[in-house]
Amino acid sequence: MGRMGSTLPSLFCVFLWILPLTLGFNYETRIPLVKQGRRNSYFGFSVAQHQITAGESDPLRVTENVLLVGAPMDSNDFQQNTVQPGALYRCPISTRTNDCVQLRVDDTDEDITAENKTLQWLGVNVETMNNIGGKVLTCAHRYMQVVSRDASWGRGRCFQLTNGLELDESHTSNGDWSPCEDYGDGHQEYGYCQAGTAGAFSADDKDIILGAPGSYYWMGVLFATDVTDQSSDYNIYKSPEDLEVAGVSRNSYLGWAITSGRFLTKDTTDYVAGAPRANSRGAVLFFGKEAGKLVTRLVLKSDYLASSFGFSVASVDLNFDTWPDLAVGAPFYFDAKNSKVGGAVFVYMNDKRGMENVEPIKLLGPTDSLFGFALANAGDVDRDGYYDLAVGAPYDEGGMGAVYLYRGDKNAGIVRKYSQKIVPTDFPTQFASIRTFGYSLSGGTDLDDNGYKDLLVGAYETANVVLLRARPVVTVEATFEGPGTIDPNDFSSACSVGVNASYICFDVTVKLTYTSRARGSRDDRITVDYKVEAEKTRLDANLNSRVFFNSRLDQNSYQSQVRLRDGRTAERKVKVYVKRDVRDYLRPIPLELNYDLPQNTPSLPNAGRPVTNLINFPILNMAVGNKRDLQVHFQKDCGEDQNCNSNMLLSARFLLPGNPPTYSLGSPDELRIEVTAQNFDEPAYEAALLVVVPKTLSLVGVTGVQEEETKTSCIPREGNETYIDCEVGNPLRKLQKFFLRFETRGIRTDEPELEVSMELTTTSNETNTADDRVTIVAKVIVEVDLTVSGSSKPEQVFFGGESKGESEMEYLEDIGYPLSHTFVVRNIGTGDVPGAVVSIDWPYEIMNTPLHPNGKWLLYLTDIAVPVGNALCQAPRGIINPLSLESRRPINYKPPTSSTTTRDRYQVRATDRVRRSLTDNYDHGMQTFMRRARETNIGELLGTKTSRESKVLDCKLGTARCAMINCTIDLLPKGKDVIIIFQARLWNSTFLQEYREVKEVDIVSHASVRMLPTRFSIVEANPDNDKATVKTKAFPDFDLQKEAPGVPLWIIIVAVVGGLLLLVLLILCLWKCGFFRRTKIKEQRAVKRKAHSAYYDQVPQQAKA
Repeated sequence: MGRMGSTLPSLFCVFLWILPLTLGFNYETRIPLVKQGRRNSYFGFSVAQHQITAGESDPLRVTENVLLVGAPMDSNDFQQNTVQPGALYRCPISTRTNDCVQLRVDDTDEDITAENKTLQWLGVNVETMNNIGGKVLTCAHRYMQVVSRDASWGRGRCFQLTNGLELDESHTSNGDWSPCEDYGDGHQEYGYCQAGTAGAFSADDKDIILGAPGSYYWMGVLFATDVTDQSSDYNIYKSPEDLEVAGVSRNSYLGWAITSGRFLTKDTTDYVAGAPRANSRGAVLFFGKEAGKLVTRLVLKSDYLASSFGFSVASVDLNFDTWPDLAVGAPFYFDAKNSKVGGAVFVYMNDKRGMENVEPIKLLGPTDSLFGFALANAGDVDRDGYYDLAVGAPYDEGGMGAVYLYRGDKNAGIVRKYSQKIVPTDFPTQFASIRTFGYSLSGGTDLDDNGYKDLLVGAYETANVVLLRARPVVTVEATFEGPGTIDPNDFSSACSVGVNASYICFDVTVKLTYTSRARGSRDDRITVDYKVEAEKTRLDANLNSRVFFNSRLDQNSYQSQVRLRDGRTAERKVKVYVKRDVRDYLRPIPLELNYDLPQNTPSLPNAGRPVTNLINFPILNMAVGNKRDLQVHFQKDCGEDQNCNSNMLLSARFLLPGNPPTYSLGSPDELRIEVTAQNFDEPAYEAALLVVVPKTLSLVGVTGVQEEETKTSCIPREGNETYIDCEVGNPLRKLQKFFLRFETRGIRTDEPELEVSMELTTTSNETNTADDRVTIVAKVIVEVDLTVSGSSKPEQVFFGGESKGESEMEYLEDIGYPLSHTFVVRNIGTGDVPGAVVSIDWPYEIMNTPLHPNGKWLLYLTDIAVPVGNALCQAPRGIINPLSLESRRPINYKPPTSSTTTRDRYQVRATDRVRRSLTDNYDHGMQTFMRRARETNIGELLGTKTSRESKVLDCKLGTARCAMINCTIDLLPKGKDVIIIFQARLWNSTFLQEYREVKEVDIVSHASVRMLPTRFSIVEANPDNDKATVKTKAFPDFDLQKEAPGVPLWIIIVAVVGGLLLLVLLILCLWKCGFFRRTKIKEQRAVKRKAHSAYYDQVPQQAKA
């Protein structure tokens, strides 16, 4: 029972976390009337304005205006034995803060056998009737009825007070309302109904309405019954208990907020109740009396989750169409797309068509403000004929709170921009620390009798209430008149200024009319300050005004005062003079009239002093406005009708080479644009050129084609220099040609083109605007010139000594001579290179040999250094020091020797001394070697013969194997270098094995540079210098050149023996063939005779034939 009984106040505390404050229009914040209650009493939790009348003798005559304030957590002076039952206070309209007194409402201590009044929250709400002389209602919604030692029911209880603020015991109710007592017990019905959470009188003051949100599992029920005692209808009307018929489900909290009015028809009253937790979104229900009960007539549902739509409701006729409009608060409304919104009020504008399909007007509050927590009909605060709406936001401004005032309007229904926001910091210092200001509101009553409705605001956290009184609103209507045109060349009616000066002049007329609806004024006259200003726009642009006042050339305004009588019009004339050096005849002369009331600052009266009469502190009706404008035109040279018909033509071009025009980034010259403006018809007055340029161009100046032409002035706009305004001519009659000059240092590489748009305008009637606009484009390129060069250090190296295998290498010095190839990349172009890649072909192996199919080491790469610039080099795996060798000594490589004998021989020869110096100190040794080379024939120096061949190891010739190593350069500014050094060692063993007999070996590396792909327009100026070749010459050591290869003796013996055996075999063969057999003489002769006889035997036979 206790846990359920505390649910409602706990919800109050939760809602209390987020509320801001705002009020409106002409409420006086400098001298508020503030009341202070007991600390932690929740004084100000509820408020009401009340007027006590003379009673039956004169029921409409008000005898006293009072403030009613609920303090539901306060102790009660009339219940000494009850713990914090709550109290209702009555406060006078005074300057004291502590003069509120408790009213005798519930003056009996609790009978613990029948009831429990501890923490019953008396004063949770307080309401007065709408008409003068009405009664008062206040409730204690947590009042408990004890039915047994183990059971208590949270019925709730309300008290009805007379107009004189006494318990209304003469009423049939005896001034005591407990509507839930006659219905079923238990939490499923009315055991925890908490009647009186919201209470009010109907709009016609005939019924009392009570909300009981705890009924039926917190579905909620609404009660209504006659309160006049003049009706025969004593029935207590109750909203439906059935969920389907009621229109809401359980846990909807129906009856949390209530109001009434004739919303749906003109004949019957509708009872409106908010259900802020219906469907987890909220709803508002309209009920009507029918057959002894309340029936549901209309349900307004919310689409916004957890917004608590229906937390507060207010009836107010905003557009004065006699149909009450409905304002519904949703203080927990939020917008997921806009974190600055917190709380909303939905305004349903009503008319004879009903409210069912009305699209509400949504008013939004700031985040975490609980905007819409409290609503009040503020009445017609400014007396413009339309009621206004007050919205409380008690957690705005960091918990101080605020109140907003929105003005009603005939056409819009409600002006969506609040007309006044009031926060505690608007008050004097001693009241500036008030918190939760705007938690409760009560408006619509004139408590200081000045004819304007005041607003009472509660701030329960600091136990304060603040009465904001409305200042009288003064309406001043004004007319501002002058001549339509003036002739700048007509001096016939000129005005004299000084002794011998005369100027064109004209009069402007100011007419002011004052009306007031304030009551209690001792004087029907007021003073109005007025001021006439000329050409404020030109003055703000640092341009000279074309007119002046008061016969002073530097006087740009005229100001004075006028005393006005209510309802009458005062007229004043002001003389305006035209300066002589005016060139701008096309633009009219703008004049502005501003007027206001002199403001007097009221002082806060001391406590006990009379309340300050606000009749002496009126405010101007800003709905009418306090500013009027007037324009006076110059007569133009365009015919009798003063309509100038021009026909202009605009053309422009970049003064750049190429088609399209091309600008090279980094060019030292400024950029120029030629502009030609022509006119083929009547003069074009105030011909102006708007030029829109990129941010990277800065205007330097304007140059005319010929000096005698009319000068064109161009000025970049303040705050946005990409817009340039040029005055081309006033008027532009025929032709105007000029050059726009721009500084180009701001152009960046990421800008592919320069686009300039121009538009030619005039105040004349332009007959053809199609050719008054032009856009020109220039291409932006970046000219770069990447070069790469290389060098070898040293240029010549040697190999010799002992050949070692790869597994024998312990230190880098064991490999061979140190050398380096240095590559220098330079940008000699006019622009920066955003990115480039240097590719180096590094000869690390010789090509395959029969004995070594995988090649042999050539130049063993030990490191890559970038001492200058910023580059990142990436080599294939196994290229940079794959053996992970370290240096024995950082410098001075000394080649290995084969034997002590050889070493001793090197030491006794001059060439050996040169060799030793080369290894001990490379720089000194190289110089010595080159000097000897100049003095001695190189062949003699090296001990070689010209017959020895030379070798070239180059991957491009197929004699070496190269690794591609890429070095990436991020940005290379113009004129800057990047130096890349490849440090390596000559692999001595390879050269001893393969090139021992050669004259020299050229080892070649290649480098090339190229730009990385980019979205920028970058052009390579000279692509022929982006490659380089570096050559290192390797010579055999001196001993290798002098050594003659010897032939072993056994080879000679074997060769001799073999030759003899071959000769013997040849002789035997010839003998066998008869080569050595000789013929005898007799046999030779016989053969010869026989041959001779045979010859002569044949001759006769041939003769016969």
